[in-house]
Amino acid sequence: MDVTEADLADELADYHRKYAKRVPLGLSDLCGPSQGLIEPPFTVVWSGLRVFDLSDPRQRLSLYRNVLAEGMREDICALLNRRLLEEQWPLLRRVLVPAARRVWERRFPELAALPEMTRPAFLDAAA
Repeated sequence: MDVTEADLADELADYHRKYAKRVPLGLSDLCGPSQGLIEPPFTVVWSGLRVFDLSDPRQRLSLYRNVLAEGMREDICALLNRRLLEEQWPLLRRVLVPAARRVWERRFPELAALPEMTRPAFLDAAA
């Protein structure tokens, strides 16, 4: 079976709808913790690291990327903190699935307006 451009466009539109349903109505809905340890549900993170330390930049980035990619709206609101999301967005936008990034930046233009981030030193440091 040949895949047409229309098929690909439909698939991409479905992907965007999937993420759009998960995005909260406002950034003020993000009431997750700003410090401490978080153990997200298995529906969000099902393998690898299971407990994330928000004081560790690598772990925080990994948690936020997973929650944004896999979490439902309730997970996103409960696990993510608005201030931390805004602080990390310049880097998150580079590691998120493009469809998720576009949906979030369309819903929240203030995220799209944040300056680009150069590669942070913690990504180059030994794990």
